[in-house]
Amino acid sequence: MSYEKYRSTMNESQYANLLLGKLKEYPCISSVETVSFFSSVFVHRFETYLTSISPTTNTVFKAKADNYEGYYQKLLDVLFATDVSIVEAFARAKYYLDRIFYNMTSKGNLNYGYIPEVLLTAEELESELGVTEETVHYYSERGLEITEGYGRKKYPLHNVFYWNKNLWMARLQVLNQAFQSRDRTHEEIKKEVEFTIQEFQFLYKTHFKEHDKTILDPSNLENPTGFYELRPLPQELKGLNKK
Repeated sequence: MSYEKYRSTMNESQYANLLLGKLKEYPCISSVETVSFFSSVFVHRFETYLTSISPTTNTVFKAKADNYEGYYQKLLDVLFATDVSIVEAFARAKYYLDRIFYNMTSKGNLNYGYIPEVLLTAEELESELGVTEETVHYYSERGLEITEGYGRKKYPLHNVFYWNKNLWMARLQVLNQAFQSRDRTHEEIKKEVEFTIQEFQFLYKTHFKEHDKTILDPSNLENPTGFYELRPLPQELKGLNKK
């Protein structure tokens, strides 16, 4: 699939760079102002890809944000870059903005609105990644982005970039888990672990411990990463039940 038609226009890129230049002049603005500012920059920088960015209604900003200076500089570098495709630039920039938002808040997420042309159906994403429906579903719960309100087209193109870059996929999963964990109660976490174990047993038609013993070489599985992630869940559930 060619992504060239999703490049930003020069005028919009120039305007985004102008905004970024102003941000460098006033680095001490509040967390709320920083998110608002970057939202505006993103919409102009990626105007052929993105329509809006907004915090969820349950967002709570910290009185004092955790340090995010390293991510801040990396985000600026990506937004100023002109030597990468729009999809790759957005994928990298989105990760850094989400990471900054996480450090600034104690609750909430950022909602991204996309133009329909950059969204894929589940079948199209499966074809792009060369995986099964089960694998797409598995990783959709662990970091691959899904957006609602566009019918069957709900997977943004930048998921392909993350999938093809192991390091970025790992970063995405860690950040996704961090967002999920902070917004859930103890009971919600416990129910999710129980559901994941039941889902595994249903898919493989076997008890988890029995299946674990039959796997001599997990690297031969279609989803070895998922196997390693699932293996400690029964022990994790025991710990949750003791609390």
